[in-house]
Amino acid sequence: MTSAKVAVVVVTHNRAVLLREAIDAILAQSFHDVVVVDNCSTDETPELLAAYDDPRLHVVRADHNGGGAGGFHIGCGIAADLDVDWVVLQDDDARPVPDFMERLTDAVAGLPDEVGGLAAAVRSPDGVIVEMNRPSVSPFRDRRDILSAVLHGRAALHIEDSAYEADDDTDVDCVAFVGYVMRRELIGGELGLPRKEFFIYADDQSYSYKVRELGYRNVFKPELKYIHDCATYDNTRAVSPRWKVYYLYRNSLEFYRQIAGRFFYPVVPFKLVAWTVRAQRYPRGERIAYLKIAGRGVLDGLRRRFDVPHDDVVDFSS
Repeated sequence: MTSAKVAVVVVTHNRAVLLREAIDAILAQSFHDVVVVDNCSTDETPELLAAYDDPRLHVVRADHNGGGAGGFHIGCGIAADLDVDWVVLQDDDARPVPDFMERLTDAVAGLPDEVGGLAAAVRSPDGVIVEMNRPSVSPFRDRRDILSAVLHGRAALHIEDSAYEADDDTDVDCVAFVGYVMRRELIGGELGLPRKEFFIYADDQSYSYKVRELGYRNVFKPELKYIHDCATYDNTRAVSPRWKVYYLYRNSLEFYRQIAGRFFYPVVPFKLVAWTVRAQRYPRGERIAYLKIAGRGVLDGLRRRFDVPHDDVVDFSS
C-alpha cells in the first residue's frame, strides 16, 4: 500500500532537547513534509534546526512569540498550500511512535469523506494516558449530559480509558493539538486557520469543534499512538507557570461560549465555583495570587478581550 501523503506541523519555543527527539522521530518515518514554526526561541533551537539536512523540513521563524495558537496559525497556513492529503498537528514535546505512519496509512485508506479529523491515543513516555490530551465530547446536546457534566466535571466529558484499548473507533467532538490528523483541504478551505489570539489553551478544542460544526466527524483511533512528554501540570494538577492560569480561564470561557450556545450563562456560575475550588491545589502562600490571575482571566473572558499583550500577562502574574 502506498504511504499516505502527510505533513506534520510542529510549534516550538525554547525546548531544543525535546524538539530534537520530536524531529528525529518524525524524519525517521515517511512523512511528506515537516513544518516547524519557531516562536522566537532564544536557546539553541535555531542552530539545531539549521543542522538538519532533509528537504522535507520547512523551518519558519515567527517575528514574535505568538504562543502555541499563533504558531499553529502560521503552521497551518503553510500546510494548507502543501501537496499533501493530511496534516498532523503536534507540540514540540510530543512525537509519533515508530510505526505511526504505517498505522495512519491503513487508517485513512477508504476513510469516508465525512471524517474530517482523526485523534491519536496520547500517552506519556511511561505509558500513562495524558489527561490534557484525552479527546472529549460536548455535553450540550442533551440536558442530561449537561447535568452530568455539572455534577461530575471533566470525567463526564472525556472518553473513558476503555476506548484506548478498544478495537472500534470512537466519535469525539474536541481534540488536542497532539497527534490530531486533519484533512488538508479543510484547513485550506471552509475550516480556515486556528485562532491565533488565544495564545495558548482552547485553540485546539475550539478548532477541532469547528470541524464538527461544519458537519464533519472527529474520530478517535486508538491504534494511532503518540507520546507527549509534557510538564504543564505537577502531581497536584496545579498549572505552572502561573501566567498560564490567565489563558486557561479566559479561553475556556470563549470555548464554552462556542459549544454551549444558549446554555453558556447558566453554566458560567458552576465553572466559576469549580475554578475557585482549584485554589486548594496550590500552596497556601500562592492561593491568593492564583485567584487574582484566574479572576483577571475570567473577567477578560466574559468581556471577550483578546488584546492583552503576553508581556502584560506575565507581569501581572508574577
